[in-house]
Amino acid sequence: MFDREIQNLIKLKNRFSLVIYDIDDFKNVNDTYGHIVGDEVLKHVTNIIKRSIRKTDISCRYGGEEIVILFKDLSKEDAYVISDRIRKQIETSQLFINNKIIRVTVSGGVASFPDDGNTAKDIIEKADAILYNECKNKGKNKVCVYPGIVQS
Repeated sequence: MFDREIQNLIKLKNRFSLVIYDIDDFKNVNDTYGHIVGDEVLKHVTNIIKRSIRKTDISCRYGGEEIVILFKDLSKEDAYVISDRIRKQIETSQLFINNKIIRVTVSGGVASFPDDGNTAKDIIEKADAILYNECKNKGKNKVCVYPGIVQS
């Protein structure tokens, strides 16, 4: 569904922005608490995201611990504001499992069409690059905007 939507938006030349979130230290969660708890963490983060976006936006799991949101007809600046608000909600939330409190943070990279590229691959690669080069490698728990502006 994500691929179909993004290709359709590009074909129609409709602007959009996207954020790729990566759950910080997710491997640690799985190694420490097990994969069942890791699944609960994924559900927890996903539920916060779903409650925080418009009905016209699309969120989906993009990789092991990556979640992408496609913001239709939204500027990069507005996508950043929403993405950072979601990041803060995840940071302040608590997940109770087996009488333990598990806290989770995410890092996110934002890019948009047509500002950052002309293809889905361009936009995704740029969001992913800024996510890892600026957020993950420089402290985590932040949202960064392509082309290299650390916002939070």
